[in-house]
Amino acid sequence: MITITEKAKDKITERLRGDFLRLSLSGGGCNGYQYNWDLEKVPQDNDYVIDNRMVVDDVSMGFLQGSIIDWTDTVVQTGFEIHNPNEESACGCGVSVGF
Repeated sequence: MITITEKAKDKITERLRGDFLRLSLSGGGCNGYQYNWDLEKVPQDNDYVIDNRMVVDDVSMGFLQGSIIDWTDTVVQTGFEIHNPNEESACGCGVSVGF
């Protein structure tokens, strides 16, 4: 299960206007994997749909179970933030992770 905070839900609704936010993982980055954000009009057959706002493919879901998606708005960073309890390592960039 992935949890989306109320703040993040509001930002998805406000910014995407009916599209889904796709979160996935791909190989790469300095820790082996990297998070990817995309827009999706219609969920694919192998997607999990979370709170009717976000989609995650079945392979990525195995690495994202238990994650919390939040929205941060600070002096140095504005955007979606992933709190993933499965990460064993992460780069300072916040995109590249290891499992």
